[in-house]
Amino acid sequence: MLDGDCEAKVSNRAAAPTFTSICYEKTISDLRFRVFDAAGLDETTESEVKPQGVIDPLRSLIHQLDGGVNLLVYVMRAPRIKDSAKQNYDLFFDGFCKRKVPIVIVVTGLEEEEKMDAWWETNREDFNRYGMRFSGFACITATKGKLKGTTYPYEDEYNKSKIQFQRLIFKHYLRVPWVMPPDSWLETVNKYIHSNNPIFSDGSAPTTPRAATQSRPIPNVILFGESGVGKSSIINMIDEQARAVVSDRADGVTFNNTPFEMTIFNSTVRVFDTSGLNEGSKGTVKAQDAIKRLYELICQLQDGVHLLVFVMRAPRITETVWQNYKLFFEVFFQKKVPIAIILTGLENRENMDEWWKENEATFDQYGMKFKGHACITSIRGECRNGAYLYQKEYDESKKKVKQLIHGSCSQVGWKMDSKTWFNAIIYKVIGMFETAQGVQRKLLSRALQDYGGMSKQRAKAEAKKFEESLRKGGKIQV
Repeated sequence: MLDGDCEAKVSNRAAAPTFTSICYEKTISDLRFRVFDAAGLDETTESEVKPQGVIDPLRSLIHQLDGGVNLLVYVMRAPRIKDSAKQNYDLFFDGFCKRKVPIVIVVTGLEEEEKMDAWWETNREDFNRYGMRFSGFACITATKGKLKGTTYPYEDEYNKSKIQFQRLIFKHYLRVPWVMPPDSWLETVNKYIHSNNPIFSDGSAPTTPRAATQSRPIPNVILFGESGVGKSSIINMIDEQARAVVSDRADGVTFNNTPFEMTIFNSTVRVFDTSGLNEGSKGTVKAQDAIKRLYELICQLQDGVHLLVFVMRAPRITETVWQNYKLFFEVFFQKKVPIAIILTGLENRENMDEWWKENEATFDQYGMKFKGHACITSIRGECRNGAYLYQKEYDESKKKVKQLIHGSCSQVGWKMDSKTWFNAIIYKVIGMFETAQGVQRKLLSRALQDYGGMSKQRAKAEAKKFEESLRKGGKIQV
């Protein structure tokens, strides 16, 4: 259907899960795609599936994916959601791609429906109950029907389905593929198969669908960076209902944090707009406020942290930019959380993405590594003659930001007990402030009592040791 050729063999054979995959090159909107026709788990399997029978054939597929994966297209035939539907979804989306790749659904067998798309609207909630969420959908017929005279009964529906299918792929594929080393890929899938998928248990596969018994925690995403770089504008860009307050005010290290729940590719995420260090804020920070705000932030992260997004305004890497990276990535989250970067202020570049290619090496020199990046504008610009100056660039940026967050978010959040976490980092936070050592000692003692759960005696002892270390080694550097 994609490009009208007859390469792929059509079969009704229901085989055991072998994950045999065949690669086809297809053209969509003048772009060449590699499309893998991969077999999944079939509900006809009556006996226990041997994990090795799945792992071995996967090696061939994985080594063909050295360039990464841009999109998962899950195909099912209406109308019933079989148990194998949920198993396939979990195995490929969770196990194989670790929720790092957008997944869309194509529902076939709807040629008799007057309005094919109406099927999805009627059944969407059923998929949600089974924990199956998709970035997009296409309700189609994959057949023209049996030739009657000189015409096919479903030819019009087939042609419309072809256009809908092509648009679905072109709209949702990741422009930057998600890549994982082959060995890590196999290890991940192997662990998933042995621990998560019930068809590989000692008994036989269940015969009735199971609704999700426990919803997944909402991923927590921390946006951080100096004031005025566009963090609040980015939140408003992702979700116009968020209404984050946009301000150029520079308050120093207050760690103000405002959470916004929003939907990205049909998945709910919680994004925190968090203040960082500001250039020129030296000496203006109230340490007590900073400590309190930091603890409040930690307490909101009970489900862990799934992604850090560092926002900076191009073009200059200042000392404060580097300090913010170190503070959040290395101190607060101890290099345990994936980090991505968004570069704003690039609306006047002919090609915004070129900026990263020109400057990535400079970030490397500073030791600043990122899982992904997006070069964007966070503004629409002036409205002239009924149109915004940078509307095209803004719309493009919105897609980039959503893809970056969706593609970079960890499946499992990193977390620690709130008090343990706070106690692990408070020493370096206190050491950041330009405050007399006697005052630092009092600040630390009070913080360990109020937020760290320590007794007064122990807190004072810890603060004294901290003061002595400062005397020996000077100011603690982040």
